[in-house]
Parts: sequence; structure tokens; C-alpha cells
Amino acid sequence: MSAPTRELTFDVEGLDCADCAVKIEHAVRQLPGAVEVAVAYGSGKLFVKLDAGAEPEAVARAVEPLGYKVRPEREPAGEARWWQNPKVKMLGVSAGFLVLALVSQLLWPAAARWVWSAGALVSAAPLARKAWAVLKSGGGLDINALVSIATLGAVLIDAAAEALVVVFLFLIGEVLEGLAASRARGTLRELAKLAPTKARRLEADGRVREVPVELLAAGERVQVPAGERIPADAVAVEGAGAVDESMLTGESAPVPKRAGDPIYAGTVLLEGQLVARVSAPAADSALAQIQKLVERSGAMKSPTTRVIDRFARYYTPFVVVAAALAAVAPPLLFGQPWEVWVYRGLALLLIGCPCALVLSAPAAVTSALARAGRMGVLVKGGDVLETAGRLRALAFEKTGTLT
Repeated sequence: MSAPTRELTFDVEGLDCADCAVKIEHAVRQLPGAVEVAVAYGSGKLFVKLDAGAEPEAVARAVEPLGYKVRPEREPAGEARWWQNPKVKMLGVSAGFLVLALVSQLLWPAAARWVWSAGALVSAAPLARKAWAVLKSGGGLDINALVSIATLGAVLIDAAAEALVVVFLFLIGEVLEGLAASRARGTLRELAKLAPTKARRLEADGRVREVPVELLAAGERVQVPAGERIPADAVAVEGAGAVDESMLTGESAPVPKRAGDPIYAGTVLLEGQLVARVSAPAADSALAQIQKLVERSGAMKSPTTRVIDRFARYYTPFVVVAAALAAVAPPLLFGQPWEVWVYRGLALLLIGCPCALVLSAPAAVTSALARAGRMGVLVKGGDVLETAGRLRALAFEKTGTLT
């Protein structure tokens, strides 16, 4: 008999790229008692299955050194503005140093070199900390490590201006990547808006009381007037009406409902009035299950993504070795100038980074899932998308519904 386990879901703040998801997965898998780990980059969720004796707090301790904040899914997050994002703050610091260095170049050229160097090192410091945390967790070298090494090397060979500009551009890319991820998650937020927040609960004395849907329990009765969303999965016990279930089934025609018929949370009672008995709490409704399905879809890697992840695991160390050879082999073997070839080695370290390769497939999958969601189509992960890409014919019902 297998040991009992429990499934936990966490919100990850700062999860802006697919490469970040890979690092988090690797760090959490090292925890004692971690049975299954999956990160959905598109929804910013971390799904962990732990042995009964494992501590949930250990998940946060494993992830937060990598530069991400972790909280249980149902724990409310503080209201954060875009300028409070650590990446935006770091971009601002880097931009400040860039402006200061350019002014120093004009007014006090002798001091400009030190401003360029300080700006490059300060801007790259958070990247170096993240790279070290990933390395300690056994994740190997990543893009942060490559940029940090290249920045330090550039400062040492008196190319600090180039180093600061490269880090500044890298931070711009990080911020834009985060904005793109936030826009993709907008689909999930739109889906969440379909869930009603209030319910008209019928009390034992016959009075109607408006309560949050989270307080509804199975067996309680609710009143649903025309034009409102049904607050929970339930069974009609009184009245009659027509319900728009298109957001669940795709069927555009209203569905007649009367006593004994099931009704579902989030669907809209177009006409009539119903009294229904709750059959499941809000967290277990069909709509809630769809939300969970969409959130987890990003954690289901497509075959292409899995191949790229395996390739990148070996490609990054190869780039580091190739850059080191480019920097030292020509001077040692052929008497070439050190400064020229160290500079070229550092350039190779940056341009050979596999970041774009690692991001390509997950970013495409996330964009496709978000686009499909906005069109009312729920797709269960990247593997399904790749299969759909090989379809040659589709059959629709007479109503135009594809199930």
C-alpha cells in the first residue's frame, strides 16, 4: 500500500519565464518527501504532491532563495503596483547608473570608468545571487550565471561600458517578459470573473440572506432570480426557467430547467426563477474544476518542450566551455593578444545563451492557450495543441459545437 500523500498548490510571484519554471521544479524536487512537482508558467502556479510527513513550509524555503515569492494558493496577496516589481526596480537602478555614467563621461571623464564599473556590478548583483542559488540547488548554470560571468569579465578587461549596457538591455527583456506573462494570465482572470461571489441563501425561517459563495455548504438552499449567475452546482427543487450553459458546454441555445434538473455554478438564469439545493461547495464546482484544468494545463509539457529542456541542460555547459576555450586557446597556442580574445570569449558567452531556445516552445504554448481561452476554447496543455496541429479534418454537430 502506497504512503499517504497530499497535493498542495502555491502561487509563485515573479514567475515570468519558462526557464524560471524549470529552476523551481528542480529545486522543489530535491526536497525530502516531494513525490510530484509541476510548475504552470502560464498561470504562475506550483503544484506539489508531498508525503504526509513533509512540511509545506519547506517548499517556500527551497524556492525563495531563487528570487521568487511563494504563498499558498488561497492566501491573499498584497496589492502590488507594477513599479514595485523587483525587476522594474532593478531596471530603474541600472538606468540611473547608465545616465550618471554618460553625464560623467561628458563632465568628468576620469571618473566615468568607475561609474560604468559600479553600475555594471550593482546591476548584475541580483542576477549573480539568483545564479548562485540555482547552482547550490543543483540546477547548474543558467542565463543569470552567463550574464554575471560576462559582466565581471568585461569589467576586469576595462569594458565596463559594454557590460552595463548589456545588463541594462537584459533587464529590459526580463521586464517585458514579465509583462507578457501577466497578459497571458489575463485569460485565467477573465475565467475567474465568471464565478459568482455572492449567493442568496434561504435560511430556515424562510428569509433570504446574501452570503459569500464560499460559505455555502452542500444541502443548503439558494434562490436564483432571472438575470443572475447560479452561485454553486445544485439541483433545482422549485420553479422553472431557462439557463445559458454556453460557457460550460458550448451549446448556444438556452437549456430549460425545472425541479430535479442539475444546474451549474457560473451559468446564467435567463428567465424564470429557481430555488435549488446546493450539491457541492464552490471549491468543487464544475467551473472551479475547469479553472484548475486551465491552470494546470501550462504544467503539461509538450513533446517539443521536453526535448528542448533536455537539450538545454547539456548545451549551456557546452557554451561555457566553448567561451573559455575561445578566450584562452588563441593567446596560449598562437600568441594572440589576450584582451582581444577574452573579449570575444565573453561575447560568445552572451550570444550563445540558450535563453531564446528554452523560451520558444513554452511561450508559444502559453500564447496559444491564452488566445484559445479568450475565444472560449479550453485546451488541456501543450501536448494537446501539438496533436491538434496534426489534425486534417474536424467534425461539428449541427449546432456548431465541437466537443
